[in-house]
Amino acid sequence: MLKTLFIALLLCIGAAAQAQDAPTWQKEDGLYTLTAVVPVTGATKQALYDRARRWAALNYVSSKAVLELADAESGTVIGKGILPYVRQSDVGKFENVAYTFVIDVKDGKYRLKATSFEINGESIAASTAVESVAVDRVKARYLASIEQNIRSTEASLRKAMNTDPRAGF
Repeated sequence: MLKTLFIALLLCIGAAAQAQDAPTWQKEDGLYTLTAVVPVTGATKQALYDRARRWAALNYVSSKAVLELADAESGTVIGKGILPYVRQSDVGKFENVAYTFVIDVKDGKYRLKATSFEINGESIAASTAVESVAVDRVKARYLASIEQNIRSTEASLRKAMNTDPRAGF
């Protein structure tokens, strides 16, 4: 009985720890923002910064065009990305969702923030007013699609941040 209780407790702690670093939505300065804070045991700030820069270079067509700021001293990388979005009302019609990503690094952890989402130049703002049901449904579809894409982006970054590029060379 005690052994079963201990295993159940370990599973709950593991699930809580995993959920803690998964991207979550916040409303920040009137904008929707997805944020994930991820521990990387034993990694220095400089190593994580280098890995973030390398990840951006490998995952975007031109990291020079994408990156707006790369500051090793502060441990910050800021860039602009684009996600595809297929409108349900017009199957096969793609729209681009532009967004800003911010990667902040410290010894042993990093934070990814994705924010300032825009579709065709229009901001997907977090409204405090009650919106129409139709607007809420459209926004919910956009946000669900964006979240799926950002989770994929975050998984790619997580893999890069946990891998020493010099290992196995």
